Amino acid sequence: MTPPPSSISTQPDSVRTSLEGVTEMAPANRPTGPAMKVLFVYQDYGAMGGIERYLLQTASWLRERGNYEPVLACTENSPLYQQLKAAGFTVYGLPNHPIFASSILRTLDMFTLFRLHRILRTEKPGIVHVHIGLVENLVFKALGFPVVYTFHGYSTLYSRQGIQPPLKRLFKAMTCRLFQKTVRGLDALVFVSQAEQQRMQTEGYLPHDQAGQILYNGLPIEQWQTEVAAANPTLVRQTLGLPENAQCISFINRLDENKNPLQFIELDQRLESEASLMNDSPLHFLIAGDGPLAPEIIQACNTHPNLHYLGYRSDVAQLLAITDLLVHPARREGFGLGLVEAMAAGVPCIAYASGGAQEILDTPETRQCLVPVDDAETLYQRTRTFLQMTATEKQLLKAALQARAQDFDREPFIQGLESIYRQVAPKVSVILPVYNGEAIVRRAVQSVLNQTYQNLELIVVDDSSSDGTLELLSTIQDDRLIVISQANQGVAAARNHGFSHATGNYIAFIDADDVWLKRKLEAEWQTIRRNGNPVCLVYSSYYAVDEQDRLINLPGIYRDNGDLSQAVLEHEGIFLPSTALVHRSVFQAVGGFKPACYHEDRVFFIEACRQFPAYATEQRLVMYRQSLSGRCRSVLKHYEQALEAELSIVETLRPVLSNEEIAVLSIRQMRNLLYRFLMYNYTPQAQQLYRRLQAAESTSDLFGGKKGQLALLSLKTGINFLAGARLLFQSVTKHLLNPWWRWTFHAKADLSAKPLKRS
Repeated sequence: MTPPPSSISTQPDSVRTSLEGVTEMAPANRPTGPAMKVLFVYQDYGAMGGIERYLLQTASWLRERGNYEPVLACTENSPLYQQLKAAGFTVYGLPNHPIFASSILRTLDMFTLFRLHRILRTEKPGIVHVHIGLVENLVFKALGFPVVYTFHGYSTLYSRQGIQPPLKRLFKAMTCRLFQKTVRGLDALVFVSQAEQQRMQTEGYLPHDQAGQILYNGLPIEQWQTEVAAANPTLVRQTLGLPENAQCISFINRLDENKNPLQFIELDQRLESEASLMNDSPLHFLIAGDGPLAPEIIQACNTHPNLHYLGYRSDVAQLLAITDLLVHPARREGFGLGLVEAMAAGVPCIAYASGGAQEILDTPETRQCLVPVDDAETLYQRTRTFLQMTATEKQLLKAALQARAQDFDREPFIQGLESIYRQVAPKVSVILPVYNGEAIVRRAVQSVLNQTYQNLELIVVDDSSSDGTLELLSTIQDDRLIVISQANQGVAAARNHGFSHATGNYIAFIDADDVWLKRKLEAEWQTIRRNGNPVCLVYSSYYAVDEQDRLINLPGIYRDNGDLSQAVLEHEGIFLPSTALVHRSVFQAVGGFKPACYHEDRVFFIEACRQFPAYATEQRLVMYRQSLSGRCRSVLKHYEQALEAELSIVETLRPVLSNEEIAVLSIRQMRNLLYRFLMYNYTPQAQQLYRRLQAAESTSDLFGGKKGQLALLSLKTGINFLAGARLLFQSVTKHLLNPWWRWTFHAKADLSAKPLKRS
């Protein structure tokens, strides 16, 4: 028996365990905040079928639950397009050029690709969910959007082996290569059945290390059964012009070669003359659907009075209420939603054992409903058997079908889909403390709201500003922006207060005078996925600028990964609040920031790195402003005050560090303070601290590297070479690198436009 759960992950165990644990640690009883936009992309066949109904239902269910806001792009003026518009969805029409119908040729369809690019720029979805196509996925990834690809089972990708014309074999080989390339760049690959997944692996389209996940389609079973029960069979028969006592055998599916309606017509021709099956109840065959074979169906109906073509019908529940037997002779079936609908209604059904249909019906109680693919004789004999069932046999089969249909209820499906979305793009809560930041905070806010990674909330904590900060923030119209206030308690308390309102799985920080490059969160999430451990810290490098945004320093790019507990003790510049992203459990384990400590951020990251791994993006993604009037700069004027502040971190961490670690941290903190004294021309204070280090015999291994050598030379000669080198470097940087810097920064940051108004 095929296992029935709605979502069966087939990722490697190590990856699956780590990714699935992410969402479970989110706060359970807290509102999730604004819904994230999900763009569904589907270039349909111009008729309503299983995929179209899947999209319409899924979009409705997501909108109903409220966590995700579906936006759809499909073929312009198609039946799906019209129904989505009628249902009130935001829907964009895509050009329908027949010459570009195939997956390969769609690469050349610049009209559609340009249109999709405009849609992305307008809507800025958090996730793009593609339901057909290949090249589109590469375009979306290149633009920085997470991509989920649901493979429903497409006939264009079926066997490229066997007896085929050389051109067709070449075409399918090209498609195979393109599909392999596409799936390697996806954030999630989803199959609607195990059969489709296994077929793609067997045919060579799917690399074995890219197995993807299984997510069976769903149906609101109870609601569906109520709808079928509410139908009036007598009225339905009268409306269709059928005799009151007619036995109805139905075909409800797309009318194409794959779904095989002509096999159904052959069945009609064999059965219509068998009076033994009538029992004073004439047989009538109903065909509901639309597709390229519709003209042949209509012609057949003109010569067979008991064969009725009903066209596309949205009232499937009404048809099932009068159906005695559903015949589903599809040669290839991705899933088979129509079968689940019939089963839930208790309608006996016969189906070819292809793809998802076999998985749906392959249980001991329902296996009698399956027939080998293209075995017309067995199909005919099984149909005769079903029509001659006793009332008791029909009741037993009905109960078995309805019991099996429960395995494909809507709720497990939609929960599985949302779980995939959370794995692909978990929510990030960004915390921005601000005090009297009217002149600077707008740019920090814009740099967050204009991130390419869209599933975020920005919590601005105003620390009792006395200027126009709150008034300025009130002019920014974005439903991801949350502004809260507190009594003046400082930056550490503000970050902790912001966390108490955070609903995301990940927490990021930004100071009011800093700016993120627009790919910052995207790059950090990609780093997490690449390392396969979601409960961690991620950190980036930065550009150092002055108050006029002039580049003054290019610190080295850190590349260390894993256990950074020792490195963070020895080097203070690895982590800055604005360059870090942490899982919420990291924040909880550390207990937040310590308001009483002078270096509260350094304490936080030292404690975090002792418990959790850290990974580097190996990119500069933050513009970090170094202010001449900052807290760290002003305290340097007074030696004892500066030393006490610098060593306060040691006292704060003494309960959690070993004696050896305390010694290392103390010496490193004094060395860092000595460097700052020199760099900002407080040479007497630097010499006084150097004498203290000499007395403690702690100078032997402290002054390595060029910076250390310049510091040591400055201390021995009394000439501040370190400050001179700093000023010289900054002067060269400002005059020679700033033109390059401004061009690079504006290309990588998105600050010119106001944040998008989302409502």
